[in-house]
Amino acid sequence: MIPCYERKYYICLYYSSHLFIVSFLYALYRKQYHFSMIPCAIFFTSIHYWKYPTNSYRRYLDILVVNTTLPYQVYRSTDTKYANLHFVICLSATSLFPISIYFYNKKHHWLSTCLHMSLHILSNAANIVLYSGQIKTVSSCSISLFK
Repeated sequence: MIPCYERKYYICLYYSSHLFIVSFLYALYRKQYHFSMIPCAIFFTSIHYWKYPTNSYRRYLDILVVNTTLPYQVYRSTDTKYANLHFVICLSATSLFPISIYFYNKKHHWLSTCLHMSLHILSNAANIVLYSGQIKTVSSCSISLFK
């Protein structure tokens, strides 16, 4: 299969995907073990995809992992000390994805790559903000479905 990007672009995204190791280690350091699995999973699916990005199951697996873990983390952040900051950073990060796709489709691949790398950076910043606060158990969240 032919890759979706030229090597000079996708190698940058491959390396920026390694930033999720920082979030993973920080979650472990903060003893947020249940959250540590999220950046760990995103790290593995991202490097698996970005090592040679094609329109294959690897792309859709990466997207699936992100699209299932992001809402969970936003939900769990609702009662944390840094909920508003976490939400603003998440919103900023996720808004970069469609913009990146837009510029990719316009053949501005370097700009698309930079925007996607910025998404990786902001996502990890949001994770670190979330993991820095005290996080309640699922059953004690204010909008919990388990009350």
